[in-house]
Order: sequence, then structure tokens, then C-alpha cells
Amino acid sequence: MRLNNLLLATKTCLLRKNIVTRSISTKSFNKGNEKPNHTTIEWEDGHISEFHNAWLRDHCRCDKCIDPSTFQRSFDTLNITNHVLKKESKISEISENKETNEITIKWNDDVNSTLNCTASKFPSDWLRDHCYTEKERKSRMRLQQLRRKGWMPNELITRCSGELPFVEHGELMDTSNDNHGLRKFIEHLDIHGIVFVKNCPLSIEETEKAVRRFGGPRETTPWGLMWDTKPNSSPKDTAYTNIALLPHNDCCYLEDQVALQVFNCVAKAGEGGASTWIDGFKVAETIEMEHPDVYDFFSNVSLPYLCVYEGVDVRSEGPVFQHDKNNVLKQVRFNNYDRAPIEKLTSTEVDQFYEYLPILYNEFRDEKYTLKHTLDVGEMVVIDNWRVLHGRDEFEGYRNLRGCYVGRDDIDSTKRQYIQDMAI
Repeated sequence: MRLNNLLLATKTCLLRKNIVTRSISTKSFNKGNEKPNHTTIEWEDGHISEFHNAWLRDHCRCDKCIDPSTFQRSFDTLNITNHVLKKESKISEISENKETNEITIKWNDDVNSTLNCTASKFPSDWLRDHCYTEKERKSRMRLQQLRRKGWMPNELITRCSGELPFVEHGELMDTSNDNHGLRKFIEHLDIHGIVFVKNCPLSIEETEKAVRRFGGPRETTPWGLMWDTKPNSSPKDTAYTNIALLPHNDCCYLEDQVALQVFNCVAKAGEGGASTWIDGFKVAETIEMEHPDVYDFFSNVSLPYLCVYEGVDVRSEGPVFQHDKNNVLKQVRFNNYDRAPIEKLTSTEVDQFYEYLPILYNEFRDEKYTLKHTLDVGEMVVIDNWRVLHGRDEFEGYRNLRGCYVGRDDIDSTKRQYIQDMAI
């Protein structure tokens, strides 16, 4: 099979978005391997991958096994597992085409006669990128942590060549030049958790249109699809007042907490009203290093949150610092305003909560972490609500922001079109 056909099932969307894949070749196969039902590959850089044979058959990238349009499997994995575990499925030949960087594994049987696939095929770089040895998993984890390294305000500005991370609205909306503006926006958002968009139109309709370039407004039970923070006489949230707001994450009371928050400034306060942002990842890094017991407590104990007003009662809970299965921090969830009564913690945990609370709260409010900036009219800011906390100074006069939330699935779907390490 020619390489262009082989890659169709795994890289069509990546090539269409000009994501560059690395070229890597193999050095040897099964050298010194004595482990049953496993295959080892030594790569030209010296790394050795080990794959279960069932995994190799299960992940064949040929267009008989993977639908080129949907990336869905076309076979029943149970058939593969039964064959391999019964040692009825054995490798008869394994080789690499150095010109196309294509690895072919020929098997002694056809697991599913309806597919007639007796040779598993892989782009070499795809197989290496999906190696699941402990060394490779830790390497990917370190790269992810380095890419999204936490920042203090001076560090953020230094990383962005002396300015805040931004794109022009015209750049963001321009679909020519390979979506350069959108790509730039996504890179800033993924790396820093915050990005500014300058010279935006002010209407709700145009704000929504800009948001749909990178995701789509997420409708929530309390706040609907799009919202407007102009002060009113009967506010249902402190955001609709003129008081100062301490750093917090929004919607901690939702089971599926919103991922992004969008603020488009349509009216600037006469006095005060500067916005503040804190990188929760940076705060977490400091607390873990200087107060490991505090970090461990707020990583394992869930705190409750609520949002209650007429016709609405939504509640959820979760740890302040939430990690993935590799213990990499993936979410910060903190909002003292919306915290519900603590009733599920043990007596010991309640004691610890109030002992550790001053350390956590003071770190989240320390000015050394705080980026402060007064949004200009027509300036939009988008923050990762799973990472960056936001607040504001008290203000006088009329201040108005329009915006919305974006769900995690929506923004991650867009990211995967432009960021290689999130792709299939």
C-alpha cells in the first residue's frame, strides 16, 4: 500500500492543517526479545519500544481496519484478543519501508475474514509517538508540563516578547493564510491559559461570532448562552455589581465545569475596574514545593460549591488541584464565594481545612502572582477557567463586559486541529 493511502486514516486532518510530523526510522525488531505475545522495536535514536501483539493488531492503521473518515474501528477487538492470548496469532514478518517510513507487520492468520487484514500497517512516527513504555510516557508528561509552565506576570510578558499575549480581531477572523490568526490564538491559549483579542466589535452578535472561530458558546443553566455584566438593581451574582472580586474560577458548582471564559469590554469604568488574573498552575507549583502537606490535602479532599437563586439550584464538588492519571495537574477549582457548607468532610479533615486555608487563600491573593490590566473598549480576553483565576478592582461609573463560556470538548477539539501533541 502506498504511504498516501496508509496515512489517510491517521493524518488527513493533520496534513490539512499543516501540522508537521517528525520522521523517525527503526534500527531493529525483536532483538533479544523473549517475552511472549510482545514485539520490541529499537529506533534509530536508541529508544526501545515494547508493544503487546494484541495492541498492534488492535491499532492497525490500514484503511480496512480504521475508517478513513471517522477514525472508527471496523472490527471487533475481542476476536483479536482471543487469538493473541491463545497464541493463535503470530508475527510471520515485520519490516520497514525506509522510503515511506511505513512499518508492516504480517500475521499468520486473518483475525476477521470480513476485513481480510493479515498485515498491520503503521506510519513509523505514529507508532513511536504512541509508544507506552514508562520512559516515553514520562517524557510526554514532562513536555506537556514544560509547554504549559506556570507564569508570574513578568515571566508571561517576557515569554511574549515584552507584551501580553494577543491577536488582532481581524487576524482571528481571517480564514486565509492557513488560519494564521486562529493558530496564534490557540497557541497562546494552550501555553499561557490567557490571550487578548484587540479591536473587537462590541455587539453580542459579533462577540458570539468571534467565539465561534475557536469553539462555541456553552449554554449553562444559570447564565444562558451569552451574558452581559452591566450592573443592575437585582443582581443574581456579584459579577453584576461594582464591588471588588477576589481571584476565583467560575462555575465550580457545575459537574462539567466550563473550560473558557470570554470577556469583551464594551464600556470602561470611570474609575477603577482593572481586571486581575492569576495563573493557578504557578500557585500550585509554589504550594507543592513549599507546603507539600497543604498541596496534598487540597489535591485529595473535595470542596462543595453551589449556585442558588429563583428557579436554579446547581451543585458540584471537587478538589482544588485536580490531576490526571499520570499525576499531572490538569485543573484548578477555587471559588470562595460559591463554596457550599462543608458537611462531608471528617472532623479531622475539617480541622485540616481551617489549618491549611490561610496558606491556600493567601497564595491565591498574593500580588506577586497577579497580572493587572484595565481592558480597553473593544479588547477581549479569553482565559482557561481550569487554570487561570480572575478578579477585578472595585469601580465607579458604568463598566460593561459581554461574553460567554466555552466547553472543554469544544476548545480541545479546535486545539487538536492545530497542536501536534494533542492529535490522533
